[in-house]
Amino acid sequence: MGLTVAGYAGRVLVTLLAVFIFLIAFGVVEHAHQSLVSAQAGLKNLPSVYLNKPAANLGRPSAQPLWPEFPHSGPGNFQTLVVNGIQVMTERWDCGNSPDEVLSYYREQMAARGWQDVTEKNYNLQPESQGTAASLQKKDFVNTYRQIMSSTLVLSRGDWSMRVTTEPSKNGFHQITVKLFAAATPEMNALSRQMMSSLDYKRGGQPLDVVQDGATEHYHTTIATENESAEAAFQEKYSALFALGWKPVIFLPKKQTANGYFVWLVRGKQYGALAVSVLGQGQGSSVTFTEVTPN
Repeated sequence: MGLTVAGYAGRVLVTLLAVFIFLIAFGVVEHAHQSLVSAQAGLKNLPSVYLNKPAANLGRPSAQPLWPEFPHSGPGNFQTLVVNGIQVMTERWDCGNSPDEVLSYYREQMAARGWQDVTEKNYNLQPESQGTAASLQKKDFVNTYRQIMSSTLVLSRGDWSMRVTTEPSKNGFHQITVKLFAAATPEMNALSRQMMSSLDYKRGGQPLDVVQDGATEHYHTTIATENESAEAAFQEKYSALFALGWKPVIFLPKKQTANGYFVWLVRGKQYGALAVSVLGQGQGSSVTFTEVTPN
């Protein structure tokens, strides 16, 4: 017995929701690291207590991407992280090619490397699972199939999953933005749920744990949500770090920042950044701490 339209729509909705949740959670990680890099660029004339001036950027890590390079006009920003113990690779760039050209390139190149195209399976779009031929002609199915298959490629090989997505670029006419993501997990949706749980204090999740190696430094970031005001969460985390030997270098109280509290800290040759922001009315606060250690 094939899926009903309602059943099919429900399964696709659940899959899309899992992907959407993952993008939100991973976006928090990306934002935390980009904020750190931006803040580093503004560090000038630090007091003499500061022993090790940070690098201007994260640099290119030693790990190489699993995918070949596609000719593109925009600069790439390949990163490799370990998120909650799982290795993750990402890259993003712009190009003037069509989505079909990009997806076809990676479909063929990755197939030659032993990867399997599981896009239909991932989004529950296999024709054989739809039941009757009439189901395949339904407008909802046809529109969803075209939208996903023309913009997204999901691949799998062993314990790794990979996703390639394309979307119109905000940086230029007739340009598209290509996003590549791979994780050392056979079930990417499970990873997205785990990440989202880490960011939800109502579920009692553990802080999101992110590790990244730059060219000269090791970055360790934790991101947690707390069911208390930004001021209370900041004082609690700041006091805990101070007790561990961290000393403030630059402190920005709430009145000097748009979203909450921020402080640069040092401990020997290490430095750290603590940022606490308001999540929204009645939604608690977000606490991000990045500890940087020279390699």
